[in-house]
Amino acid sequence: MLRESVRRALGALAPLRGELAAAAEHAPAQHARAAAARHLPPRGGAAAAAAGRAPLRRWLSQEAGGGGGGKQAGKSMLDSGFAPGGGASPVLGTAAEMRMQQLQAEAAAAAAAAAAASGEAAAASAAPGGAARLRRVLGDALFYGSLLAAGGAGYVYYSYPTKDVEQWLGDARARAAEESPIWGVWAWVLDKYLDGAHFVDHKVREYTDPPCERLLPDLDPAYVGRVKTLVLDLEDVLVHREWSRAKGWQIYRRPGAREFLGQLGQYYEVVVYTDEQPLYADPIVNALDAGRTVQYRLYRQDTQYVDGKHVRDLSKLNRDLRHVLFVSANPDAYEFQPENTLKLKKWAPEKPGESKDTTLLDLIPFLVMVAERVPDVRDVVKAYDGEDDVARAFKERMAHIAHAPPRRKGGLLGGGGGGGGGAAAAVR
Repeated sequence: MLRESVRRALGALAPLRGELAAAAEHAPAQHARAAAARHLPPRGGAAAAAAGRAPLRRWLSQEAGGGGGGKQAGKSMLDSGFAPGGGASPVLGTAAEMRMQQLQAEAAAAAAAAAAASGEAAAASAAPGGAARLRRVLGDALFYGSLLAAGGAGYVYYSYPTKDVEQWLGDARARAAEESPIWGVWAWVLDKYLDGAHFVDHKVREYTDPPCERLLPDLDPAYVGRVKTLVLDLEDVLVHREWSRAKGWQIYRRPGAREFLGQLGQYYEVVVYTDEQPLYADPIVNALDAGRTVQYRLYRQDTQYVDGKHVRDLSKLNRDLRHVLFVSANPDAYEFQPENTLKLKKWAPEKPGESKDTTLLDLIPFLVMVAERVPDVRDVVKAYDGEDDVARAFKERMAHIAHAPPRRKGGLLGGGGGGGGGAAAAVR
């Protein structure tokens, strides 16, 4: 600040230097004119003018010769007019001195003000235990405390279910009443955490839950109780997706997928329920379903997002769950209703030398029998739960029934003898 003030003061001296230089240039000429004017003759005719010129010549010769008898170096009138003892030098010197004193006073005042301001700032910043230091400490404590609390709450939210935290809250309140009031503080913290967790859960469900409670329209009253709903997963049931460095992503169609859809579309209300986006799923279903037997398609936005998994919630299909059969190879997909799911092994394209997969073709007679003869599909799922190959197990049971003596009453369905009882027994 002091250096800047001195620089401004020196800058202000520049115009004064110019004024002094200009005055030095014009002062000798003005002094010479004033000296000559003192010897001009009075106005009033030629004789007076001639008479008046004599003293002027005499003065000029004296000025040129030095005015004395002795011979000395000639001086011009300008030199004598701007001599050290002349009239211009004292005037200019006095003005310059006054201007310099004024600028020095201004520079000193500016430097003093800057020094005072710097001293006050340094004193305020260096004052130990001052208000600024207290505010800084409190701000740091608030920031790092909030950061620690947010990190702890996020860890608890993603590591422990809400039910566990509610149980902790109950235990803390009981201990606060029986042991020590300090547990009341912990109970208060848990209670505030649960308020925030419930709020976050509500906001998350707005984006992860299905858009409505009924994903399918109402079934025609003429088909209620007569037509069952077959829900098919897409990945690893009808197709398989695979990536390689040489070819990138490739999608393989499972053998018999088209025939499977074409045949079962005559017995079921067929729904494809996938966790993929429509942009990916629609072209695949269009290629598989040439006869347009798939009546509805549900996508990722129709699933329930739970713990990073897209679960198919069959209860939102607006159908009686006794008549809803889900076919899937993904355990995460049927987490909510495993009792309604026919569980298959994941399919992948056969390698050279392996036999061709016929699972879908083998399941057609089994699913036709379920559509026609089973009142509650959950009984079928329970009967075949744990089988690695449901189609093969069904074939084996049918073969065993074919070689067994006929019975008059079927097992589960209570049908008569022959084929009806055999089909029912195969379901058991």
